[in-house]
Amino acid sequence: GCVVQEGVREHIAGALMDYDLFWVNSLIVAQFAQALAENEDVDRDEAFTGGVVHNIGRLAMAQQRPDWIRIVTLASRETGLPVHDLQRQKLGFTDADLGAAIARQLSFPSRLVDAVEHHTWELSDLGASADLDVIVAKARRLARANALSDSIDNVGRRQPLDRDWYL
Repeated sequence: GCVVQEGVREHIAGALMDYDLFWVNSLIVAQFAQALAENEDVDRDEAFTGGVVHNIGRLAMAQQRPDWIRIVTLASRETGLPVHDLQRQKLGFTDADLGAAIARQLSFPSRLVDAVEHHTWELSDLGASADLDVIVAKARRLARANALSDSIDNVGRRQPLDRDWYL
């Protein structure tokens, strides 16, 4: 247990990811998703689960290819461009794409796969329905608006919600 966890921490540190902050962020997004589900026709437990696992692709990439995360993180910090845009540009896919592939491989329900895959999409691209993917995307935006990063996303300080939030 401890030896494995230390190995994971070592790989993730090489990706410039703070392991503890990553999980704190995942749990905060999960709690926001659960609270948002209260007002929508989305199961609260499913919303919580979606928040916890929304970033599994980033965790997998940090564990298996820490150099990929490190390169993109440094570029994001230098340019101010979003991590996912840089991943698509430099790698041809994002950690959200990878997360969705992992979720499919693990036979996650399709709604949960969508939540993992779509958590970085613009809210206007997700449609008006209050489905699980919309709830998780909104929860992630709430965390980011309150400067709660997973240690990779460059959120810095409190920021206003993006314009799509109000649609």
